[in-house]
Amino acid sequence: MCPSDDGVKPVPVASEAAGPLAEVDGSRVRIEALEAENQQLQKEQKNLIRKLRLADRKLEQLDKIAQANESVNIKLYDELDQLSQQLRQEKERVNQLLLNILPLEIKRELEETGQVEPKKYDDATVMFTDFQGFTTFSERGSAIDVVNHLRLFFDAFDDVVDRYQLEKLKTIGDAYMCAGGVPIANTTHAVDCIRGGLDMVAEVERINEEVLKPRRNVAFNIRIGIHSGPLVGGVVGKKKFVFDIWGDTVNTANRIESNGALNAVTISEVTYERVRGKVVAEFIRFATLKGKNAPMGLYRVVGLK
Repeated sequence: MCPSDDGVKPVPVASEAAGPLAEVDGSRVRIEALEAENQQLQKEQKNLIRKLRLADRKLEQLDKIAQANESVNIKLYDELDQLSQQLRQEKERVNQLLLNILPLEIKRELEETGQVEPKKYDDATVMFTDFQGFTTFSERGSAIDVVNHLRLFFDAFDDVVDRYQLEKLKTIGDAYMCAGGVPIANTTHAVDCIRGGLDMVAEVERINEEVLKPRRNVAFNIRIGIHSGPLVGGVVGKKKFVFDIWGDTVNTANRIESNGALNAVTISEVTYERVRGKVVAEFIRFATLKGKNAPMGLYRVVGLK
């Protein structure tokens, strides 16, 4: 730059293009920064999307696992419920079998203590039944015939025992034994046994007339003996628990049955005294029974008053 004629240095004048260029450079820098920032944001966005997709897949897997567990749990619950029902049914079946073998009170005592204490009964009534000629029939007939015939009678006797709340004790061959007043003592045992005995005679007559005579041309006679007195009841043995009774009363009832009238209920004079005024009975005779010092009066029950 040359000095002016008047010796004054000229003032430099800025270039008109300098301002716009600077602004362009600044804008470019900002754009590049924004692009870099945008790229970073896009990268982060992609990472977030990838993480979200991964999380979705994990959630889906967890849902499937949860559904599978729920299905398994439902299945296990159903199986446990079925098993529980089966166990309840099995328990009920076992209980019913025990009740068919043991009286309810004896069953409860056996379950609670593991044993049954013998009990003395001051007064009870014992009944025996026996068919005349059945032994001969069983020797001639087949085993199936013998069992089927006994089933006809004993099924009916079981119903009679339930009707009068007697206790079935056992069957021995064609003999049937039950008692009243055991294992729960009561004051009606003598009358209950007599009522049951009369019904059993009627059942034998019915089965003879309706079943055996028409189908097989056979009929059976029955003797029933009843005696009252003290006895002992309990359960003995370690296997096949059975409630049983012992004593002179039991033996006497058995011998009265052997000496009794056919197709009738025969009672001892002891039982007759307990039911006097409640039944109609006819004196049969004095019988000498084994184990007795004096003859015992026997009565045939005609009916109830």
